[in-house]
Amino acid sequence: MELYLLLFGSLVLSIASPIGVGLRVVERLHRSQKRPSLNGSYASISNTQPLTGVPQCGNAVQAKPLCPKVKYEPDSVLMHQDGGNTGSVEYDGPLGPDGDTSSINKPFPILLWHSDGRLTGAQGDISSGIPFFDIIALDPKTFEVIATWTPPIHNDTLSVQYMELKLDDDALLVTSVKGKVFVVHRKDTGGKAEFTLTRSIDLAQKSILKPFDRLLNGMFDSKGNIWWTTGSINSTGAPPLNDTVVGYISPDDEIAWTLLENQKVENGIAVSGTTVYVVTGPSGPADHIDAEGYMYAFSSSLPPCGSSQPGIEFLWRNTYPAGSRLKPGGFARGSGATPTLLGNSFVTITDNNDTQVSMLVYPQELSYTPDASNSTNNSSFYIEDVPPLCSVPLFSPNASGVDIAALSHMDENGTAGVLWMNTFNGPLFSLGNGADGINGAFNNLSAQAAGITRVDVVPSTTPAGGVSCSTRWTLPLRMTSVPVLSLKTGLVYGYTQDEDSAKSGNWVWYIVAIDWASGDEVWRVRTGAGGLWNDGYLPGAIGPDATFYQAVLGGIAMFKDGNVTLSEIDSRLGKTTLTHSASRGERRR
Repeated sequence: MELYLLLFGSLVLSIASPIGVGLRVVERLHRSQKRPSLNGSYASISNTQPLTGVPQCGNAVQAKPLCPKVKYEPDSVLMHQDGGNTGSVEYDGPLGPDGDTSSINKPFPILLWHSDGRLTGAQGDISSGIPFFDIIALDPKTFEVIATWTPPIHNDTLSVQYMELKLDDDALLVTSVKGKVFVVHRKDTGGKAEFTLTRSIDLAQKSILKPFDRLLNGMFDSKGNIWWTTGSINSTGAPPLNDTVVGYISPDDEIAWTLLENQKVENGIAVSGTTVYVVTGPSGPADHIDAEGYMYAFSSSLPPCGSSQPGIEFLWRNTYPAGSRLKPGGFARGSGATPTLLGNSFVTITDNNDTQVSMLVYPQELSYTPDASNSTNNSSFYIEDVPPLCSVPLFSPNASGVDIAALSHMDENGTAGVLWMNTFNGPLFSLGNGADGINGAFNNLSAQAAGITRVDVVPSTTPAGGVSCSTRWTLPLRMTSVPVLSLKTGLVYGYTQDEDSAKSGNWVWYIVAIDWASGDEVWRVRTGAGGLWNDGYLPGAIGPDATFYQAVLGGIAMFKDGNVTLSEIDSRLGKTTLTHSASRGERRR
């Protein structure tokens, strides 16, 4: 599970809960700021602790462009950037620390750019006494809200963490906690934006979902089907769920679904064409010592014989070790990784082995004809235990955990690089409502096991096929945000904390740039000090204006190169001494 989902999951709790109170505290801090801002009418985020540490370190670098990424159909943008969850963008990013740092004190945790540079996002509100999210159109220069869409039923919470923007027709797909699926279209005319609800399907009303089932995911496939899953996140107060429902809605509103007993979806899903990849963890009676989780590949199928209803095709399934319990600092009982596609060949997740988690790599498609005798659930085929092509232990024994999705990119030679972040013993999530307030110990990353590692997956050139997997580099850096890779600069942009200041209880935060090829930290830039600058497990993003945006508890921290002019920003919007060095790894099969 991506840890930043905890923020969204927390908002579905009763407003009387401690977390709800904490959000009100943060909102009051936002409204108290009166400093002028360079971004529209918003104020900047305040420092709630002394601003110690160096303003920046490292030097500007030259861009090292990577080859264009594989496009997944349908062409869309989500929190993990595309349907394959690669975490990569084909936008420029900042190249050096001598740039412009700014912030706004309005939290917009979701930022999705259209192909022509328009910006759509989401914002949360609890003023009515019930937490809910709106979809919003933002001015990409000032971040002013220029249009808003609110769900028809006001007391239903949108699952905006996995909201999808389809780029060919500006369709926004979002599910709600209470079982509704919405398709909303954005249209801009004469400088004004408006949203129109074009489809609404209530899965709860159709008796497909049980009272405690919560929709978590929703994604289009290339046939126009809307795939969805139920799911929940540990430690958010959500009702216990023992089973998962996976299904899709056809363009004609026919619904196919299947029940996965004693399994729970705790992550996003991946879609390429008509294939959908889903990972589950153990739940209910299946949650025990040395438990198992499952990795699936599904597709839509024609109606079974004698039926007019469409079906679900189980393409393959793998069993992976889910261990015996949550990892310290973890939130997913099984794999903590949303399935990530590696080009058009492979898909990867992590397991949750007790001693040391491993990266697992599977083929996206089977290279042999499956046995139809294994057919179940009205599926065409059902293949048990397709083995992984390779398995690579990550980080160190007894200090290894992954609850953040990977980044991936496949080069022109077919080698796929995969970036993993260690979250073992990470800090507990909080909105600053504890006894020690917004600057409490929940900001401290120093106890978290350090580690960011890149693993390369290399297809074999022999007739037998297969892959070899090697750890390319490991960087001793702590990070809880979800980073992003710019294919134009060859840099990974993330967010971290000054280790020396943290030893004295002072939380100083930095945007950090990492060389994708070498794993070296090339520069970092200070954003602010105190709990409002904590990323809170929220993701980063890069816009077409070459700015890096990091969502934090107090709003958004931003950094761009200082030599970017307004005319250059307009053009881009119309188009679509170092702290750490990496160690090198060795090859595994």
